[in-house]
Amino acid sequence: MSPFSVYTSQQYSKSITRKIAAVNAKLTDGEKIEHWTPYCLRHAAITTMIHDKKDGGMDVARAVVGQKTLVATQGYNHADVKIPIDAAKNRLNPFE
Repeated sequence: MSPFSVYTSQQYSKSITRKIAAVNAKLTDGEKIEHWTPYCLRHAAITTMIHDKKDGGMDVARAVVGQKTLVATQGYNHADVKIPIDAAKNRLNPFE
């Protein structure tokens, strides 16, 4: 086992789910954090890279995540990435 393989993707996902449940127990219904997975982080990062031209756009995003073709990366090309980014920025940090 590699020294860098501390968590499997399933263990990481379960850890996130448990932490969100613990935080949500202290929040009102309107404040609760929606379920998400490590894949959601990957998806958000790729989408941001594609739309932020200073980060290199589609070609750089494809290379960073290791996809062989632009076709796979284009699945992340959403029309308006600003909406979810603004929503994430406006959330309280429940892990502080």
